[in-house]
Amino acid sequence: MTFLHWTREQMDAAGRENQMLFTLNDGNYDTLEFWPGLPEQTTAAVRTARNRCLYELPPADAHGNRKYGDKAPAPHEWLKKRKGFQYQDIMVRGRQRRIRYRVEGPFVRDGLPDIPLFLLVVGGGKRPRGSRRKRYQPCFFLVSAVMIDGEWSLPLPINVLLAWLWQRWELEVAHRQMKSGLGLGEKQCWNDKATVATVQWAVWIYALMLLSGYRAWGNNCGEKPPGLWRTMPGRWSFNTLWRAFRIEMWHQSDFRATWTWSRDNWLENEPLWDALFNSVLASARI
Repeated sequence: MTFLHWTREQMDAAGRENQMLFTLNDGNYDTLEFWPGLPEQTTAAVRTARNRCLYELPPADAHGNRKYGDKAPAPHEWLKKRKGFQYQDIMVRGRQRRIRYRVEGPFVRDGLPDIPLFLLVVGGGKRPRGSRRKRYQPCFFLVSAVMIDGEWSLPLPINVLLAWLWQRWELEVAHRQMKSGLGLGEKQCWNDKATVATVQWAVWIYALMLLSGYRAWGNNCGEKPPGLWRTMPGRWSFNTLWRAFRIEMWHQSDFRATWTWSRDNWLENEPLWDALFNSVLASARI
């Protein structure tokens, strides 16, 4: 929340006080303290629980002390209603993905009667052929409602909103890869300064590699790995990116993995470590 306020202050200082700031957050931010704490001209989309308690807005003729309308269905109950779902194609890594969704509301949360929120239900679906899991699990989001021409509306067009929500999931995948592949947070440190510096250094290297890969290959995943049995990966990962860099660097004489010196005893060459060194360094993991 501190970072949001700082970003809002920087935008206002730059003369962009009328520009809306939109933030994406995971379920840990779906609290009663988060929504009232948003700065001015700031909206959010937050993943919410499938059983979140929501209420309709009070009717226009309701008594002045009434804060809630009728109780709305829980987010997961909207999945049982077939009518009302729509489809939207969004661009993901150079490919069109069809998203099944529905928007309901505006509602209010129990404990936040003065903050209208839309419920965005993203229905599950079949994964592309070749995926490990067969289906996408449905997910639910609460989105800030903004008043436009006397009506409550989404802060962004639905196609833009869905595209950014997909990118939020991509960030989660990248963070998991940073920990499992790059070793973020696993380096040994013996003082407070080193603990912070090593994380910053690792994140900087990861970002620099991603930027270099995107400038070189765009949404494509580099060159096809050697071997007829290997296929092009469907998406970037740290391992595939690191392997693509190795292939490119080995084309340069100064960056060969090892020397290509050959002995006279050809029958004994294969088990030698230096003969197998290229294969060892060509592995996906370091």
